[in-house]
Amino acid sequence: MTNPLFRKSKEKTLKIGLFGLGKSNLGVLGYLKEKNLNFELTLRSDKNISTDIFCHRSFIGSGALSDIDEDVIFLSPSVRRDRAELIIAEKRGTLLFSDAELFFSLAKNRVFAVTGSDGKSTTTYLISELLRASGIDAVPAGNYGVSLSSLIGKACDVVAELSSFQLSYMKPKSYAAVITNVTPNHLNWHKSLEEYVSAKENIIPNTERLVLDYDSKLIAEAAKRAELFAVTSLELSYGELSRAVRAENYLTVKDSAVYLNGKPYFSIDGAQRRENYNIRNYLLAAAATLGLTAPEATENVLNSFGGLAHRAQLIAKRGGISYINSSIDSSPERTLKTLGAIDGRVAVILCGRGKGLSADMLANELPTLTVGAVLMGDVGDEIEELIKGKNDNYSYARANSMRDAVRLAASFLAGRGTVILSPAGTSFDKYKNFEERGRDFESAVYELTQ
Repeated sequence: MTNPLFRKSKEKTLKIGLFGLGKSNLGVLGYLKEKNLNFELTLRSDKNISTDIFCHRSFIGSGALSDIDEDVIFLSPSVRRDRAELIIAEKRGTLLFSDAELFFSLAKNRVFAVTGSDGKSTTTYLISELLRASGIDAVPAGNYGVSLSSLIGKACDVVAELSSFQLSYMKPKSYAAVITNVTPNHLNWHKSLEEYVSAKENIIPNTERLVLDYDSKLIAEAAKRAELFAVTSLELSYGELSRAVRAENYLTVKDSAVYLNGKPYFSIDGAQRRENYNIRNYLLAAAATLGLTAPEATENVLNSFGGLAHRAQLIAKRGGISYINSSIDSSPERTLKTLGAIDGRVAVILCGRGKGLSADMLANELPTLTVGAVLMGDVGDEIEELIKGKNDNYSYARANSMRDAVRLAASFLAGRGTVILSPAGTSFDKYKNFEERGRDFESAVYELTQ
């Protein structure tokens, strides 16, 4: 990929725009300053942003894409490039770019690229920890970890979590590429399920070792077409998996052990987190690092892994009630998986903005998986419409704040069970990201329980 910053004359002052000022574009800005480039900065955002960053001009709100004359505009990952103003600007010569594209156009690092609908962040973290446990300097980056552009020129391996938004516009080169799974997601951004799946598959062409989860039905056909370094499955035995798809390596599970090509590889008997979705992540991380990490180091990492922040994270236990933060659960399917892994009485907080995905199955399963639900936001509206009148014995309530939601959820449990924030929607109706939403939940829990 051509680097856009040095195609222009070195004597010219570059006009650079940043559309959005989240982690990715702040990383870009840091890189530009570090390189001492001569540039004029334009800030653009659909939403109000609060910043003390010096810029030559800014366009905020409805006029965010007015008067585009920049040489390069770095776009936040969530910005689609088929907006009319961006199409016109590109035809005039403005280059549309991103933090991820900048990194992959310049970096010489060995890259482990990770994408999928669920489990991306955990797998990214585990790969980096497995490498570190084997004496390899590895840094998680992208959607999880630091910004990618902040690692340009750094002497380390990079474990890059990449979203379908980013992959819609690039086919990154990597040492290893992992697709955790593919299920319908982000259909409020992608124009179709086919477009979404195609974006995920853009991670496939330019990698030395491709790792896929064969149990993911939407990616199984790609697994049959691609040249696979490794394939994983919890559902199939080694024999069944090797007959179904051709790969160099096969990782399966039997009797609390992971098997590599039909032979015991490492034990998961001592792993703290034994949920099926985490075991899948273990297999994928181990597959991506085959030959670089020893089984003993892998066991040590898995035995010490207690889960990532905002991902089924135990926040507090007061009396007989546990409070769990799983703010990252931004789809109905993800919430169903999380609820299905919890034993005992559960009260769930559902909130946020939907992604254009059906919540029918979640609504149908709520009375089985939980004793009550607290509803907020667009997701709350949708769930209420789906459950209203269908089960008169099921308890649910509306809340206007996270503090009210925590209090109401606890009231459903009568002193015994689990309150969990597992929203089934994005955070963008009230928060900047799922981390901020999770922190608000944690704060509300501490206020209620202290």
